[in-house]
Parts: sequence; C-alpha cells; structure tokens
Amino acid sequence: MTNVTPIDDNCLDTHDINELNSNGRNAQGQANVTSGKAFSNGQAASMNGRSASNASINPAAGTEAKSVGGNFRVIERSSLDADRIGNSGSLTNSRATLLNQRANRCVADPQRKSSRALTIRLDPSDEKLYRAYFRRQRVGVLPALVALATSNAIVQVTFDLIGESPESNVDRLVVIPTSALIVWICLFIALASWKERTIVFLEVTSWATLTFQILFDLGTSDPGHVPSERLGLVLCVIYLSQMALPLSTWTSLPMVTLLVLLHSLVAGLAWAKEDSNITSLAPQMLGNVLLCLASITIGISRCMFLDMLNRRSLLETKSALEAKGKIELAYKNKERLLLSVLPKHVADEMLQDVGNLAPDGQFRKIYMSRYENVSILFADIVGFTAISSSVSAAALVRILNELFASFDVLAEKFHQTRIKILGDCYYCICGALEPRSDHAVLTIHMGLSMVDAISSVRQKTGKDVNMRVGVHTGACLGGVLGQRQWQFDVLGKEVTLANKMESGGLPARVHISETTYKFLDEEFDLEDGHGSDREDELKLRNITTYLVKGVLKPYPEGTLDVPKILESGETVSKRHSADKTRTSLQENGSGRTGSGQLDIVQEGQDDGSSDSSQRAQTGQETPCDPFIESLRQELAEMHRLKAVKKLMTPVLWQFKDDHLEQTYSRRQENYSALPLLGTSFALLLLLLTKLCLFPISMLSIGLYLTGVLLILSMALVTLAETLPNNYPTSVVRFAQSVRESSVLSLLWAGTAWTIVFICDVAPMHVCKSSHLNTSSTDDLDPDSEGCDYVVYSAHGAVVLMLAVTSNVNQGHLLKAATLLLLLGLQALIALVFLGDFYDYYDTRLYGSGNHATSIKYRLLAELASVVLALIVYSVNAERISRTLFYWKERRKLQKKEAVNMQERNTALVYNLLPAHVAREFSTTRREDSELYSQAYDEVGVMFAACPNFNSFYNESAVNNNGLECLRFLNEIISDYDELLNLAKFSSIVKIKTVGSTYMAASGMVMARTPQVNANRLTTKWAHLQELVNFGLALQDVIKKINEQSFNNFILRIGINHGPIIAGVIGVRKPHYDIWGNTVNVASRMESTGQAGRIQVVEECKQVLTRLGFRFEKRGLINVKGKGELMTYFLDRSETEAGAEDAIPNQVPAS
Repeated sequence: MTNVTPIDDNCLDTHDINELNSNGRNAQGQANVTSGKAFSNGQAASMNGRSASNASINPAAGTEAKSVGGNFRVIERSSLDADRIGNSGSLTNSRATLLNQRANRCVADPQRKSSRALTIRLDPSDEKLYRAYFRRQRVGVLPALVALATSNAIVQVTFDLIGESPESNVDRLVVIPTSALIVWICLFIALASWKERTIVFLEVTSWATLTFQILFDLGTSDPGHVPSERLGLVLCVIYLSQMALPLSTWTSLPMVTLLVLLHSLVAGLAWAKEDSNITSLAPQMLGNVLLCLASITIGISRCMFLDMLNRRSLLETKSALEAKGKIELAYKNKERLLLSVLPKHVADEMLQDVGNLAPDGQFRKIYMSRYENVSILFADIVGFTAISSSVSAAALVRILNELFASFDVLAEKFHQTRIKILGDCYYCICGALEPRSDHAVLTIHMGLSMVDAISSVRQKTGKDVNMRVGVHTGACLGGVLGQRQWQFDVLGKEVTLANKMESGGLPARVHISETTYKFLDEEFDLEDGHGSDREDELKLRNITTYLVKGVLKPYPEGTLDVPKILESGETVSKRHSADKTRTSLQENGSGRTGSGQLDIVQEGQDDGSSDSSQRAQTGQETPCDPFIESLRQELAEMHRLKAVKKLMTPVLWQFKDDHLEQTYSRRQENYSALPLLGTSFALLLLLLTKLCLFPISMLSIGLYLTGVLLILSMALVTLAETLPNNYPTSVVRFAQSVRESSVLSLLWAGTAWTIVFICDVAPMHVCKSSHLNTSSTDDLDPDSEGCDYVVYSAHGAVVLMLAVTSNVNQGHLLKAATLLLLLGLQALIALVFLGDFYDYYDTRLYGSGNHATSIKYRLLAELASVVLALIVYSVNAERISRTLFYWKERRKLQKKEAVNMQERNTALVYNLLPAHVAREFSTTRREDSELYSQAYDEVGVMFAACPNFNSFYNESAVNNNGLECLRFLNEIISDYDELLNLAKFSSIVKIKTVGSTYMAASGMVMARTPQVNANRLTTKWAHLQELVNFGLALQDVIKKINEQSFNNFILRIGINHGPIIAGVIGVRKPHYDIWGNTVNVASRMESTGQAGRIQVVEECKQVLTRLGFRFEKRGLINVKGKGELMTYFLDRSETEAGAEDAIPNQVPAS
C-alpha cells in the first residue's frame, strides 16, 4: 500500500490534538475527533411528492438520509466536536475554529492528508508506475533544450560569419548546427515513441549533445577566453537538466556536477593558455561554482515541488480510479438489483425524478403504462396448507424459495416478467415489456413447466401438492404505486379475470380463457375447461375456458433463452444440495438460532473488494492486474494533449470556459513555498558571489542581507498554508488570502523578483561611483580591482530569470513578460548604464584595436537564448499543468456524477427492499437457490383493504382506460406511506400492496439486544400499540380523502401478532415478504372483517387491552384453514375518549 508520511492526524498534528484535549479538559470537556463516524437514523427521509416528506427510503447503516425541500440525498457524517473547547482559557476561539475547520476539511477530503505531507513514499508497484509517468512528463521539457541549442547555434554561427576570419571557423559552422539538429531529432523521436527506455536514451542524448555544443563552443571560440564564458548557458542547462533528465532530483546531481566540472576545466585551461597571469582565476572560478550552486538550488526546489505534485497526482489518480471502481461496482450491483425488480424504462424514469417535487396541489407522478395484448399467468400451490402445517416456518420458506427460484429460471427462459409472489401464489406476464406475437404460446409453456417443476416439492415433502395454473390474455396497466417498497405490478379487469382463471382451474392443469385460445394456432391439444362451473365470476361473465391436455407443436429449440442452469440439466434442487457446503441454514428447535436470526454461512464469495487490499499487502504488480493496467492507461492519457487542446486558446493556452479558467487560476498548490525557499538560498549564494568579485561596501552587504531576510521571510509566510500547525492563525489566514487573491499573488511574486533584481544590480552602482570618474575608457585605471568582472552582472540576471521561471502561482504569459522585461533591463544596463565598463572590459580582454564582437553583445545574445529557452519551458510546463488540472477536474466531475447516480440508485433500491436486505443484495451476487431470511418472535402484522375501490375502478375512456382511477389509488397509498415518515411510527415497515390492500408490520426494525424490562408486556409489545395507532391513522387519511374528493372509501383492517419468518425469495427478482401463521391470521382478520372496523383475534385483543385499548366482542367466525375463531372489533370511540391522560390513542388499563 502507498505510504504517506503525514505531519498530521486527520489534518491535525499531535500538538494540535494535545492542545485540543488539554484545553478541553481545563474546561471540563475534551475534543473528540471522529473520522467518518456515520449513523443511521432508521427513519425515512422524504422525496418526490406534494410535500417535503412524501416518499422515503430506509438508509443504509453508515449513511444518513436527508430531505431538503424534497430533494433526496445520502450523506456521510464526520465531525470534530470542539463545542466544549471554544471557551477554553488558553485556546482562543479563533484558534479552535481554525483547528475545527482544518479537521472538517480533512474529513471531507481524505486526500488532503497526503497533500499536507512533506514526503510521499510509494510502494514498489506505484513507484514503478510513477517512474514511467515521471519520464513521460519530462519529455515536455525537451523543447526547451531544443530552443536553447537552436538559439545558441544561430547566435554562434552568426558571430562567426560576421567575424574577421569566418573561413577559420568552418569546424564550428558545421559542428554547432549539427549538434542542434541532433537535439531536434531526439525531440521528434521522443514525442513519437512511448517506450520508456527509448525516451530515457533520447533525453540523456539531448542533454549530452547540448553539453557538448556548449563546451565545444567554449573551447574553439576566438581568443579572449575568460572563466565565465558561456556561464549563462551553463546555468540554464543546469536548471533545465534537472527538469529534463529522466532521473530523480538527487540522482541527476552527479550529471549536473559533471557539467560544472567540465565547464570549469575547459574554461580554466583556455584562460591559462592565453593569460600567464592567473591570479584572477581563483575568485572567478569560485564565483562560477557559487552561481552554479544557486542554479542547482533553484532547480532542486522546483524539482521537489514538481515531484510532490506529480506523486500527489498519481495518488489522486489512483484514489479516483479506486473510488470510481468501487462506485461503479456498487452502481452495477444496485442497478442489477433495481432492474431485477423494476422494468428498465420505469427505473430510468424514476432515476430522473428522484429529488423532484410535484407542484403544490397536484397529484404525485404515477409510473404506470398501458399494455395491450399481453398474456397473464396466475399459479397457486394446491395443498400448500398441508405443507405449512407439517414443516417449520423456516423450512417452508426454504421450500418456497427453491420452488420460486426455479420458476424465475423458467420465466427467463419463456420471456416472462414475474410480477409478484403472494404467499403461495406466483403470477407473471408476457408481451408487456418485450412485445411478442407468441406471448400466449410462451405463457402456456410456462404454465406446463411449472406443473412439472412442482414434482420436486412433492417428492421432498411426501405431500400431495400440485400447481393450479390459469392464463388469460388482454390489456392491463403496469407500473408502481405509492412511495415506499416499490414493486412492479399489473392491474385491471383482465388481471382480475386471469386470477379467476386460476381459482376456477384444476390441479396439475393449465386453464386458459377463450381470448387466449384465439392467440393460438393449434400448438396445444385442448379440451373444454368448464371453468364457469367452479368460479362464479367466469359464469357471470359467460367466459368459455379450456384445459391444456398436451403439446402438439413443441416450441422451436434455439429460439428460447435457456439459462445455463437448465442447459446443463441441473435443477435448482440438485444445485442446492450440491451447495450445502457453501450455504447452510442452521436451526435450533423451532427453526431459529439462538439470536432469533437464521444464520447464512457463505464461503468463497468474492465481490472484488479485496483486490485492492491484497495488492496493497503484497506490494507487487501482476502483469494482468486490470487495476494496474487501468492506472497505467489513465496516467498515459493524462499526457495526451490532443483532448485538451481544443478546450484552450491556441496561443495564450487559457481555457475557453471561463469557470474552468477561474478555477485553475484560484487553484491551491500546497508546496508553492518550496521554489521561493530555493530562491532565498540562491540569493544568499548570489551575495557570496558578489562579495568574491565586487568591491565590498556596507551598502551592498546591507542590501544583500536585507534581501535574503525578506525573501526568506516571504517564503516562510508562504509555507504557512502548507504547514498551518506551526504558524499563528493570522499568518495562516494571510497566506491563504495571498493565494486566493490574484492581485495579492501578483504583488507578492513581483516584490520577490524586485528584491532579487535590486540585489543583483546594486554592486554595479558601487563600481560606477568608485571607478568611473571620467567619460572615456582611456582614463580608466588598468589596475583597478573588483570591477573587472562586470559580466557577472549578466550571469546574476540568469539566476534571477531562473527564479522567475520557478515561480508557481504565475502563468506562462506573466513569466514571459517578466523574462523579456529583465532582458530589456539588462540590455539597458549593458548598453547605457554600464556601457563604458563593458568597453573597458573588451579592451582588457581583446586589446585595443581588436575588432572582435563586444562582450556585451555576446552576453545579451546569450541572455536572449536563455530567455527563449525559459519561455518555451514555461509554456510547456503550463500546458502540462493545465492538462493535469483538466484531468483532475474531469475525474472530480466523473466521480461526482457517479456518486450522484449511485445515490439515486440507492434511493430507489432502498425503496424496493428494507435497508438491511438491500445492502445484502446490492453488495453480493447470490445463486438462484440461496436463501436470505430472518426469524422474529414478536411482530405485529396488519392488512388494510379498501373493499369498495373495485366498484370505483372502471376502464372507461373518460378515465383514460382506468389510469386516472389508479392515479387516485396512488395518492391514497402515497398518503399512507407519508405516515411512516413520522417518528411515532418508526417501528413500522411497509411490506407491500396488493391492489388496494396495504400490508405493514411492526417490531422488525427495533433493537434485537435484550432489554431490561423485556418481561413487561407493555414494553415487549409497544410496537404493536404503534401498529394499531397506524391503522387508526389510515382511517383518518381515508376520511380526509373522502372529504376532499367527495368519495366514500372505507377501510377494512385486520391485525394479529406473533412470530414470523421474513426473507427474500426469488434471487433473480428478489421479493421480500413475511410468512407464518401470524401473517395468515392477520390476512383472514381483514378478509372476514367489516368495513370501517379493525378486527383481531382473542389473543391479540388480550395484549392490546393491557396496552389500554377497548374492544367490542364480535363472536365466533369461520376462518379458512383455522376453523372457528373468537374475534373482536376495536372500539375506537372508547379508545379516543379515554386517551386524554394516557399515551396517544390509549386508555388507562383497568
């Protein structure tokens, strides 16, 4: 794993944490730094409705769901609790605020920790990638070497041609241009090649060729050599070499040192050969070395800055790819889960609408479409009651899961869309989401296959169970209703008729309607079904029915999408038996574990999340590692400028997008103080150079010391934002303001450059005033000391130019303007201010009457070459910087879009399944037979139906074929869902809706840890009280809707309590439901109840009476499968009358 050596912990160093803690203790408090502590409020957050709390989700643990103005978002919470230290005696409020803000910034951006580090160490695999990335980036410096070699060649050739004897310089006229041409060739090959070894060879060759050109020029030039000859070029090459060589900062130093030694050797030998008096060689050589050290110092500081930025860029790229990969994986898993429950067009439409509110007073948006010519299949298990009474609830759920999982496989094969699972009833549809002309044929094949599939259950249980299948063809409306626990459903009269076809059918037979028969073409052998004899609705509507005897025309093989599980001949039951070593359901006694939860042991699963950690632990890179390859491609793409060129202006290299340009100009470079520190040390070396070569005066010494102190102070102030823990708050804020303000930043940099420039030219004033007392060079004292080295003024200017180039926060245009300004000032100094000195220097160097080109023109040409090379370098550095910035912003945008899409998917997924179930199914891929279930001992179950809605529903044209009726039903169910947003109903979970029937349960979201008063009935069943109050609230909702719409809808509610099994069956299309006798009795309490009343059995009435509710005895009623049961109606009038002094909707227990 990449090791970052930070100076802080969560952006606070040890000193800060101790400061917070000690001061917090003094104020009877202690600051607690919490990184990423998240919580789940367990409650719903609203989204997409008429009010601020319409629809909601159950957020995942570790996130908090919030709704602001109806816009849904999922956020992770992290904070620094400094409330108790704000009034500390020794810690000021401003200091506490600064530390607080720093911690919050770090928590919000974990990458900031690495950006605050002074060293970033990479693991071997990352270091290898970084070296390749590092080499590729340094190719951008080659144009600067080309510019320097070319301009120097042009200058030298020009001077040779205009000299006294150009014919004697033939070798120079050939070798120097040829060397420049070689550098050009290296550049072209490097830009065309992506091989690392080739690039390394070409970069080293370019540097060696340029070095040879300078040394050859120095050794073969006209007489009049001085030790400082070509020193300006050498200083520039030293700087560019550190930028261009494919070596680390410290590894390149030997090569730079070699260049300095070679220059000193050639210049010294040439000087010694021509001048027997070498007493002046020592100070000049010392001055050369000091200036070279100054150039090296500036180069090192710049390289350190670039190295930190590049390493951070690699870490950010890697982090972004990892985050993107995790987000995409989570997104794909959630999308897979989402699309397994909802059709794609419905899911896409919902994703677009997440967070949007309907205008006040308007209906909520309904996701419902009409489908023509579809075949609907209902299948019910005959003999299910016998099975449920002979096996435990957990075993029953396992049987259903295995059976319905096989049905889902068949549904995929026969192009069916499974709609819902209602207890032991399975129904699906064909031809709706995927229009097909053969939908009726496929649906009948599906029914026949289901009859065959039930045989495995018959063999397992030894019970005479079978499937009764009914099929009808017609039109229907399909979509989702409500705002919670969305499930795709189909509704309409034809759907009701298909249900009647099932109830009017026979075991082990497929029962079809006459409408379905019309879509067949003698594919099946049929016989009269006589369905009207067994179902009154079919008789009432005079429906002719048929039973399928057999298949006459088998469906053509190869036209069906046969899943692999069936292609291999392996049934779901066999697969489940073979996978027992991987998935086991452990029971104790009644089918529950000691914790009340069915344990699912899963082995060998791999969701891909361990790849990164395993790679980090080994620190090795495998050739086929897709992540490493993606990272390598991403880093390579970052240096392809073609994609970015079109976003920037051709000459100015500024982003065309104003917002992007402003963001770039305001960017924060955390190490921008490093080049300024290098400049301060370079200025100190420049001072030592002047002291060695120029007359010493108190003025010059004072200026240099002042300049060094000022530059060093400015560097330290700039460093305050990078190391804020070591600076006072006011200094940190000032450093931030300098970075954030373009005007202050420009003035700051301009001040530093001006100080260096003044320090550089100040000794010249001493020379001017001390030794130039006449206007003629003939009157100058030949033996005057100190001012013989006026050329070092130009070489000092090169150091200043390098400092300007190294500045971080200024663009290439400003740098180019500054470099040209410095060149102009040096020309003014050489030609006007110190012109006489240069003439005197020429006389001493070449002798009187010599017509060689004046040294001042050669120096200005040399400076011009340096300026051109530095401008080219600045432009290329700016292009690289802007390219990296663009990719960084692009990664941020991509990550933001991915996170946004993931949050939208999360919002939908958590509206499909309960939070803990959604997390399980969105993070792991399960096999078809895998079972997810939980056992609960103390749960309340409620069914609330609106029996007179069927008479309200009609499919006339005025109601848009029933759509407007369903829009009204959607409003009713959505109003029910809104109640679940209230804190007083926090223990209630919506299970599902079936038509106009609403199913909910309580006691499934409460803490499972033992409670102190768990033996007290009022505590044990407190959630049941909430469920009854919820039922009363539903009645109030219906009453309000009736008042607003002038309708007369009435609720019929049944409630029961006891143990249940909750789980997901049908892994391909997960369906969350609850099973058990408790559920069955609650359903019967609703179906046998009376409109406007809440009905319970005697056991439930006894518990609720202890909780303060009053009941009216109804008497014994016959319940299917249960015989006669004593039931009671809740007396709402008595309950509300006595509730004044009790918990809401309660009366004191007698």
